[in-house]
Amino acid sequence: MKLDESAQRDISDLPPGILVASVRDLSEELTAFATFASSKLAPTAWGSFQQLKSQLEGIQKSARGKDCRWKSSLPVETSASDGMHQPSREGRGTSLFGKVSFTWQVRPLGEYTKKAAYRRLVAVYDSSVTVALCEEATKKTLREWKFDVGNHESPGCHFHAAFSDARSAGHNVDVPRLPTIIFMPTDALDFVLGELWQDDWPKLAIGGAAAQTWARFASARMQSVLEWQTAKVSSSTGSPWMMLKAAKPKHSEVPLF
Repeated sequence: MKLDESAQRDISDLPPGILVASVRDLSEELTAFATFASSKLAPTAWGSFQQLKSQLEGIQKSARGKDCRWKSSLPVETSASDGMHQPSREGRGTSLFGKVSFTWQVRPLGEYTKKAAYRRLVAVYDSSVTVALCEEATKKTLREWKFDVGNHESPGCHFHAAFSDARSAGHNVDVPRLPTIIFMPTDALDFVLGELWQDDWPKLAIGGAAAQTWARFASARMQSVLEWQTAKVSSSTGSPWMMLKAAKPKHSEVPLF
């Protein structure tokens, strides 16, 4: 993508750890995922995706450098799994459904122009995706965790997962932070759907034009994170984990557009 001078200047000023995403790519990815995953999502999910796309339209028109939040007002819910979270169980397991919500703190880069509206880029200063697995019969949350991306000052591995535990409530405990390659809302949904439908989802996720469109974004994103993680571990002269834990990627090392 050819960038204007103002966007180039903004990107060059970003500290390590701040990712850069394309509004157009984010919007296209949402549409593709919602299309091919529709049979495993709750009826309300399409409305949630449309609301997220509307937010992107507002963000891409925002003033240069303005702090914005891209977030789900309502979680994107899956349909009930009918106990298929274990392979070949034929519905004999507990029926579960998933809920995925998220918040990204972003800042538009460069000046907005109507001519190139959907070429707008945003800097991602924080990303947190919350996943809940719920029992269909009671609607009770059984498991909950987050996929997070820190900013240039955050502790822990830059791309990490953290798990909620009722025993830590009120104790300000936010460790451990486990390394992950998942941080997009659609990646989190892909993960959850693959867990809930061990047999069905792998077949659904590889077929059709919409699935392939989404997979192109996801594959490039995961590959860049894995390559960056590998490079950091390979360059370590001491503890490879401490090297990775302390590292902050440049936007060019983990490109999102």
